[in-house]
Amino acid sequence: MDVHAVDSPAGRLQVRLARSFVARLAGWQWRAGVAADAALLLYPCAGIHTCGMRFAIDAVYLDSRGRELGRHRALRPWRFALAPRHTAMVLELPAGRLGDGDRAADWRAVAELAVRRAG
Repeated sequence: MDVHAVDSPAGRLQVRLARSFVARLAGWQWRAGVAADAALLLYPCAGIHTCGMRFAIDAVYLDSRGRELGRHRALRPWRFALAPRHTAMVLELPAGRLGDGDRAADWRAVAELAVRRAG
């Protein structure tokens, strides 16, 4: 998976795009942790799990235009989370990375990364 630097509402992120079934399923499993600026973009995605993970994550559910549909903060290991209706992709971040800002944040730069790579 390639890494792309993207400016986002959570600051500058090093985003890995996971498009294949295997890449989305594996995600960050079995890692001891990730860098504070790391992010994993799962596309397409209708739900996430933290099975096999050793740390909590924040998750942002986005539609195809990068509009935030919902979020989970500090989702602990060995949990499942369904995405809100119309979710096209999910951005996973290390727990604590999401601020208290506007829930309708503009994540278009992240969404464009997924859509550009899909074409």
